[in-house]
Amino acid sequence: MSYIADIAIPAKAFALAETLEAAPGVHVEADRCATHGTEWVLPTVWVSGADDQLESFDGAIRADPTVTEIVATESFEATRCYTKSRRKPTSLLVG
Repeated sequence: MSYIADIAIPAKAFALAETLEAAPGVHVEADRCATHGTEWVLPTVWVSGADDQLESFDGAIRADPTVTEIVATESFEATRCYTKSRRKPTSLLVG
């Protein structure tokens, strides 16, 4: 059985709150894919914005202390997709 939910949360409740504060104006959509089992997920973030906003986000997420590895897997006009690993397990929401 699959469930799909479309929700909006404030940036401060998101695990990458510091990254989002450093790149105001970007639109972020987070996905967690568990296609190979229930213990492993592939966190991905789709980021949209102007070129300067995307560059700010890119620098901020690479400097984020909770992220160990980040790869820009896709790049389109005004949109990028990042695949990430985190230093410590967290959900996409904090609090």
